[in-house]
Amino acid sequence: MRLTLKRLRRHTGLVAAVFGVTALASAVGVGIAGHIDASATAGVQSGLAQRSGGDLAYRALLRVAENPEAQDEAVRAAIADTFADVDAGIEVDRTVSARLSTIPVVPGGVERSALVMSVPDLESRATLVDGEWAAPGEVAIQADAAQELGVEPGQSVQIDGVAFPVAGLWRAIDHLDPRWFGESLVQEGVEGPDLGPIVLDDVDWARFGDLEPRARWIVVPDPAEVTAADLDRIVAAWDAAGDDWRQAAVPEVGTLERSGGFTRTAETLGLRIDGLRAIEPVALLLLAAIALVTVNELARLLSAGRAEE
Repeated sequence: MRLTLKRLRRHTGLVAAVFGVTALASAVGVGIAGHIDASATAGVQSGLAQRSGGDLAYRALLRVAENPEAQDEAVRAAIADTFADVDAGIEVDRTVSARLSTIPVVPGGVERSALVMSVPDLESRATLVDGEWAAPGEVAIQADAAQELGVEPGQSVQIDGVAFPVAGLWRAIDHLDPRWFGESLVQEGVEGPDLGPIVLDDVDWARFGDLEPRARWIVVPDPAEVTAADLDRIVAAWDAAGDDWRQAAVPEVGTLERSGGFTRTAETLGLRIDGLRAIEPVALLLLAAIALVTVNELARLLSAGRAEE
């Protein structure tokens, strides 16, 4: 035993070198894997920063339930449950909309189809061009749509037979905001036969009698927090949302319609990540080969020294 220890002490440098090369190779391997993961996430966030509108979001539409507040609470709980495994923050925005006939109450007013919405936080995502923000019983109209209709603040429009004073005209601060879901009406005020949006208060939907507007929940994963690993989780979660929400008995779930471009965006970015990850096994294999050759040479030197002894 003493003789063995005595001999090992003579070759301490070689023994330490073997262990050192092994440890270094392991550390470098872990570092390579970590660097590739970090690069993949940085690439994902950079790619998301170049997207806008519906390409960054999902949209769920449901017929408004008899108790809209309870429905909203149930949908938000279902969304939180659906995306529970996603590390990135999830923003949820709710509006209500319907396409209705609109007639400006001015001489020669012509009936047009319009997108009518209630947007609870319009003041935070739009600027007032003229007039004032609408109170209950009034409407605010996208400025270009109002020009097309030929109405100004102080005049009125008939929406599906119900008269509303026009309180003000507005334009979106950022029409590329995912909460607008890329709707060209928000930017241009006109899309085909439709005008709008014409924004009214939530309480005013009751004035249309049997009308069944749609509640719209826009689901936006935080682009600054989405990691490479999150992409597949987000897509898988949204794919399962329909079944999950039915099991959760979300009110009016039978009318659920889902859409959104985030899946397409995730697939595009996923191809880039796959290309980056394809480098990882090659780099690790090359590292392992270098380490093996080095350790083998050190072991050969150690064996040669032992043989002389």
